[in-house]
Amino acid sequence: MSEIFNKKAILLVMIGIVLIIGISIQEKIIVSNKNAIHMNDEYVVVGPHFNITKERYDLYKANMELSFQLSKRTSINVTYIDDASPRTMPSDSELLDVLITKELAIADAKSKGIMVLDSEVSEVIDNEREIFASIEKDGGNNDVIMDLMHKRIQSSGMSEDEFWSSDSMKKSYADSMYINKLFKYLVENNQFENNDKDFEAYQKELLIKNKKKLIINL
Repeated sequence: MSEIFNKKAILLVMIGIVLIIGISIQEKIIVSNKNAIHMNDEYVVVGPHFNITKERYDLYKANMELSFQLSKRTSINVTYIDDASPRTMPSDSELLDVLITKELAIADAKSKGIMVLDSEVSEVIDNEREIFASIEKDGGNNDVIMDLMHKRIQSSGMSEDEFWSSDSMKKSYADSMYINKLFKYLVENNQFENNDKDFEAYQKELLIKNKKKLIINL
């Protein structure tokens, strides 16, 4: 992470940490059964490779509503929705599409033989925790992000050390790393140039091709 020195890059890293933390806190209370779907569970998405519970969706939505404070106070788009206005909260269907696209990208990465090792996840978590600890309050954007992050750690009911080493945190980072590795894989295999917009288009295409295969109830 030594290449992250300028203020904008550090701010973006911090936003990424905050959003991962928010999702991991909420998802840590969701117990999933990967081998079977119980009839008394309520799902908003059921597919061949993944399912999304209504509880997970509701918690994700609550997280995004909280994170949306960042866009109001920092003018930064934290929605992960392409071309979304930083001043407009995404619709329910748009938020669900974000979750679906994430799962599709992870499944696509795994289908291409991409792997994420536990040691890699631990290294990234340690590096980003170090970055966060090194950031000083500036009376502006940094304060907003740091305050939001501290609230989320407190709401987890864990100590800071427990939180950073939790299984839910590791899973959230692993998921993000699958997507990052997918991007690198596609660039290296000449699917497109090193361009975020191209990757967004690729993920949109995944959604378009696979959404019809999903059972959606929202």
